Amino acid sequence: MERNYLEIPDLLNVQLEPYTKFLQKDVEPEKRTNIGLEEILRKIFPVIEIFPGEKHHAIASDDGSLLLEYINYTIEDPVETERECIEKGISYGGRFKVKFRLYKRNKITNKIQSVREHQDVYLGYIPLMTERGTFIINGIERAVVNQIQRSPGVYFKEEEIYGQTTYSARIFPARGLWMEFHPESYHNETYLYVYFGKKKVYVTTFLKALGYSEEEILSLFYTSSEKAPAESIIRRTLSRDKDIKTPEDAIKRIYIELRPGFPLEEREAKNFFRRLFFTSEQYDLSPAGRMQINKKLGLSLTELHLTPDDIIKTIRYLLNLIEKNKGETDDIDHLGNKRVRTSAELVKEHVYEGLMRLAHFIKERMAIIDKSQEISPQDILNSRIFSTVVEEFFARNQLSQFLDQINPLAELTHKRRLTAVGEGGVKERKRAGFEIRDVHYTHFGRICPIETPEGANVGLINSFTVYATVDEMGFIRTPYYRVKNGRVLFDEVVYISADEEDNFVVAPPDVLYNSKTGQIISEIIRVRSKGGEFTETPRDEIQLIGVSPKQ
Repeated sequence: MERNYLEIPDLLNVQLEPYTKFLQKDVEPEKRTNIGLEEILRKIFPVIEIFPGEKHHAIASDDGSLLLEYINYTIEDPVETERECIEKGISYGGRFKVKFRLYKRNKITNKIQSVREHQDVYLGYIPLMTERGTFIINGIERAVVNQIQRSPGVYFKEEEIYGQTTYSARIFPARGLWMEFHPESYHNETYLYVYFGKKKVYVTTFLKALGYSEEEILSLFYTSSEKAPAESIIRRTLSRDKDIKTPEDAIKRIYIELRPGFPLEEREAKNFFRRLFFTSEQYDLSPAGRMQINKKLGLSLTELHLTPDDIIKTIRYLLNLIEKNKGETDDIDHLGNKRVRTSAELVKEHVYEGLMRLAHFIKERMAIIDKSQEISPQDILNSRIFSTVVEEFFARNQLSQFLDQINPLAELTHKRRLTAVGEGGVKERKRAGFEIRDVHYTHFGRICPIETPEGANVGLINSFTVYATVDEMGFIRTPYYRVKNGRVLFDEVVYISADEEDNFVVAPPDVLYNSKTGQIISEIIRVRSKGGEFTETPRDEIQLIGVSPKQ
């Protein structure tokens, strides 16, 4: 019987599409969206007011007398062809030019004195991707491998310690200090601690630092402070925390814990605490992390840093697990909790680092340059700073690899590889346990369960399946046909992520159905439901079916 299978997509899209979006090379500067390279430049050059009521993306000197405004960027077409680059041993890339405008401001009147005509400043080469999904660096063809790692967000864990079940919660950011809430027992009394990296304080100290009084803390987690049970973990923790009376005391305690040996100043301690978790300077959840936290805790926030709401809801969820056994812990190996850093994202992180260093250099130059002379943007920039970081990534990073060119299939496999090792991933292969290497039920249609090397890397290096795609957040999706009343709807193809799939009843792609009408032939079908469990279900209850046995 002829079957309606979905066509195999372009297998190089996983490399080509994200990098094209990242560069926005052929998009007119005015029409560029706030993603990729444009997003980084706007982040490095924050919005500040130059003229009254007029805000622009710019960096100001410490005394405010010089302002460097970012206007837009261009990436020129490469001068040499790919073949010429390989023959001459040079890199295939475009000249990266950024348009800047420099303003001088009178410090006394606070008015703009002079405006330099905008100038294109050359910052270095940005490697371009060939249509084969590779980069040519110093005449050598290389592939940047996609990396899979734990998604930022909040995770609740259940573990056995000395025969007792304990629960803990962790908040992982994309950039910044991770935070863990952990109950610990001393002399049969349990207290709740918060760990910042390896340093710990009582949870109640942390809540007091956020401005809550003891009564407010109790009423946050119980109906009122009077109704909080005497044996409750929060009440017990408060009893150990009596010496902390004000938010200032709490902030000082945290500051001493995190920065031992530093002189204690109240203003500095407050700024340090605020910057640590509650501003985007040092803390970044990333859109994927914010989405995961919102979903788990039932919030609808948009900030990419932590808020007091996140902290309170996390503690409340943990207390429900500890005291009422209510709520669900997370499976860390579930693909709903893992995301892919595509080659474009890896390049983006290093471009951000290069531009960040450049911004520091600009500030330093602005401070020491003679402001009585004519100054142009070129005078306060040094292109080597940026280009060194980018070249370093492509030439030496563990994830930028010499392209496997044994045969076309080996080449294609290399570009679709997915690794758990490298920076931000598994540090030591010896310490990677069985769980992280194992095949998980969510791998179906997303990660190939068979293709993995033997030896130390088994299960840590994988490949995408034929139909797998990566969405904007970095989660892997796979296509399914919708099924309604036992009929397969061939014109309704939906791409589903692993955590969405848990809400559906999914039939395997080899179930027999009429290729013309889509009617499923068998009355009872063996299907996969939540948690990867296999059950037998009437055909009318099936919601999705795989698109091809190759899936």
